[in-house]
Amino acid sequence: WAPVDPLSVNDPWGIDDTPFDTGIFNLEEQQYGRAWMLQVRQIMLPIEKPEEVANLKFLICPSAAPPEEEVDRDRIRGRDRKGGKGNQKGQSQNAGRFIPEMGRTEIVPRSQRGTWWRNCCRDRGEVIVREQFLLTSEEVCRVPFGQYVLQAGPLEVFVTGPAEGLQRMPVQPRGWATVDATSVGGPLYLEKVKSPRWQVVFSSGSSKGDIVVRKGVSLDSEEVAVLTCGAVVEQAAPLEHTEDGIVRMPILFEGRQPSQPSNPPKSKMGWVTCDATSQGGPKFFEPVDPEQRPKAKEQDQEEGHWETNRIWRVTNVQENEQLALVKKCEPFAPSSGKIPPSEILVRHLVNGDIVTQVGHSKKVRGYMVMPVKIDSDEGWVVRRLVDRSRDHPAWFEEMINGEPREKRRHRKSDSKEHED
Repeated sequence: WAPVDPLSVNDPWGIDDTPFDTGIFNLEEQQYGRAWMLQVRQIMLPIEKPEEVANLKFLICPSAAPPEEEVDRDRIRGRDRKGGKGNQKGQSQNAGRFIPEMGRTEIVPRSQRGTWWRNCCRDRGEVIVREQFLLTSEEVCRVPFGQYVLQAGPLEVFVTGPAEGLQRMPVQPRGWATVDATSVGGPLYLEKVKSPRWQVVFSSGSSKGDIVVRKGVSLDSEEVAVLTCGAVVEQAAPLEHTEDGIVRMPILFEGRQPSQPSNPPKSKMGWVTCDATSQGGPKFFEPVDPEQRPKAKEQDQEEGHWETNRIWRVTNVQENEQLALVKKCEPFAPSSGKIPPSEILVRHLVNGDIVTQVGHSKKVRGYMVMPVKIDSDEGWVVRRLVDRSRDHPAWFEEMINGEPREKRRHRKSDSKEHED
């Protein structure tokens, strides 16, 4: 009997005493370190999961990143480090984060906190806001098409990996949203806007106003102003949701001191209810398309390029008359006694209804007929007689910031006379 060397049995190649090196790469000895294996795997991405494990989530292992990547557990999870001045020492201004199976990010230069962005999805879809940077983190909320988010920090873009080109951004009050996914086959989700503007679309039918502006977010706070249908305001901060789901919005709006009507209007701040549909109520505001700018021109826009929609309010319709909205550009004036066939009738309008003009008016048999939209209905309606010299009032008055244009014009004239 002779003693047996255990190394010759358990380790016939005799490499157990070889130092462990994550960066080793030796073809002859078939020695490949972890860092090299990970780089090979990176080239192979995306790797489809076997059917047996397709329902499993991947494991985040910051220590498994290539040695040249400085990995921070907090930054992988979507949180930035907070601390002393030394935390950022030696770090590049464009330093981002490394996300396994996605790539490395860098901060986009000159991406400013406090910038407003608008949901511009081509399919009118929602933008999902998630708790952390990771696309697998918990969902915080969804931003409907046309609505706005406020940037909370630097925008980051993937510069390597399968997600190269994808942009993510922190938003207020919390969470992360995807700005642009076109590089990976997705849509452009958000676009910059100068200011988030909303228009009052609710009409209460009251002559005293349609929307109450309050001092604070609480529905019991002090009333500071009243808005009318058609008024345009600017969102001042992110929307807030009450416990019962009502959406409240801080706004900036123009207001004058009653004692000094000749002075230019000053911006005031208050809170309004934007959406009460969760409690069976209406939507009070709709976001304004940034390409549509309210105009206060004195002349009609019957000719030339149509630049913006105009807001009109129905007036001067008598009790025994009907103002018809129809599918064709035909005049059915209330005083003419002409009744539209049922197949082209959309609906009848009444005094106080607010409509949006969406195109040029046309002269048809002595009447100005304009294309309008009200709620989800669209069609043509008679606005006035072509001959202004005839003693007959128009059936619409133009609204500018919730106020009749004629009233606004007279107030400006009175102010000038007062100054003179």
